[in-house]
Amino acid sequence: MSVMFFGNLLIFAIGGYFLKKREINFGKMKWCIAFVWIGLTMFLYMSITGILDSGYHLIDDHEIYEIKADFLQIGFWGTMIKWLKADLNIRFRFTYFLFRIVECYFLSDCFTLWHITQSIISVLGVFAAYFFARRMQTPPWLSYLFSMAIFLGGGQSAVLWRLGPQEGLGVLLLMLTLISLTYYAEHKKNFIVTVILTFFLAGIKESFLLLLPLLPFLLLVIEMKHEGEFNLSGCRDKIRDKWLYWAAVYAIFAVDMGIVIFRVGTNKIGYAGIDSTYGLKEYLKVIFEICIGSFRAYVLVSGVGIVLLLILLVGLKREISLKKLYPEVLASILIFGYILASQFVLYAKSGMYERYLIPATVGFSMFWIIDMNNIVKKLPIPIFCHYIFMVFLALVLTLGYKDDESACQYAQDGKNTTEMMGKIAEYGDMKPDIIVSLGYEMDFSASVYLQEKYGIKTVYNVNYSGSDDGIAHDGWKKSLEEKDGIELDKGHIYMGYGEKLEKDMEDYGLSMEDFSAYEYGKYALYVSNTFDGR
Repeated sequence: MSVMFFGNLLIFAIGGYFLKKREINFGKMKWCIAFVWIGLTMFLYMSITGILDSGYHLIDDHEIYEIKADFLQIGFWGTMIKWLKADLNIRFRFTYFLFRIVECYFLSDCFTLWHITQSIISVLGVFAAYFFARRMQTPPWLSYLFSMAIFLGGGQSAVLWRLGPQEGLGVLLLMLTLISLTYYAEHKKNFIVTVILTFFLAGIKESFLLLLPLLPFLLLVIEMKHEGEFNLSGCRDKIRDKWLYWAAVYAIFAVDMGIVIFRVGTNKIGYAGIDSTYGLKEYLKVIFEICIGSFRAYVLVSGVGIVLLLILLVGLKREISLKKLYPEVLASILIFGYILASQFVLYAKSGMYERYLIPATVGFSMFWIIDMNNIVKKLPIPIFCHYIFMVFLALVLTLGYKDDESACQYAQDGKNTTEMMGKIAEYGDMKPDIIVSLGYEMDFSASVYLQEKYGIKTVYNVNYSGSDDGIAHDGWKKSLEEKDGIELDKGHIYMGYGEKLEKDMEDYGLSMEDFSAYEYGKYALYVSNTFDGR
């Protein structure tokens, strides 16, 4: 991924310099060129890594078959209502499920189409981030860096290709909302579109819902940046002029938070929410661990940046009037601080990693790339100094993170899983008793896939439903005539992780000589010799 990151960044930088030097202007065509280039590089990357034809994955993808099963029983609208209601028991993600269920309806279980669709969403998200940065008067190559830093910096690139996480769609909606805000700030048009986008942004995930109180202030900042001067005395007039949007945003936020607090609850999932057992000391401890852990690259860049900024401001104190810059710098810091604080508190229980770094990375990228670019341009120093810092930022966010390796592993894992399930399907007519021991969600996922895809009802889970009684139970619905569980030593086929599965089977009192072994990457199948015809 770093090759794609730096290769494209270099092309954007050189291309932008060449066009500016030659005073070449493509007009509106430049947006088409940027979009096509982003699309080509993204799809080329997905193709080379094998993601597009990676097939079924045991994490997240089972939800597709669950929804498909509901389509057959209760229809499209019944399924929509069922899943929206069910989500209220643990989360509040109406936008995600509206989109997810429509995807299931049209794409069914064609995973190539699913990954193509996810790639399109990724392309649109990257381009929307690029477009927003350009709307904020950021140079092309820095705009591209902004979009890449959000998705690729710090190791959270999985949102570009995994089918389950909501962050890819969330960033796209966030960027579309911010783009709409820029037009609303400049022309006082686009109000209805902006409110609609804000409404759907609130329903994508909790981490994006928490950004809503910030949007009116971003509108205010965008207005002042558009005017070229941060005049705090005129804020009241600007707020009065756009009061309807302020009222709409806080009304949406109040209603949504009311649903979360009084209906859903704030501590229903293990990796996010507000835990009453966490005090200030525990939160500070976790925030510190995040800063030296998954967020360390951003902390390093911010630390270096703050030192350089302070040196710069102190050194230029006699040459310029810093009073004009203080409001803009302060506004940027407060926005950045709110985004980080809200995400740190939300994910204090998990430590915030991979996709949970978003949208904290959005705030980081906005501050150091967009805001600082606008501020540095007003200082009597070469803009090239800021560009050097941006190259440093790009290096820190990509070095040490093996995103390209993760993409290839993800793709290969899906191919191994699909091949393994296809092997089991060869025994489908013989009604094998299949015992799965992969992990909590993965056990369940294997059951859903085998039962719904191949109609093999006798699939039992060691981890999902518990096996303390020596019985593996079915984690997914099955026909009423089938048995509910099976003793751990009575299976015909065992699925799990290589050596661990072999040890587990020996613990069950089974002899490995009685089974034929099939390996699929880190997964393994053991099929009874008698059942396998050997």
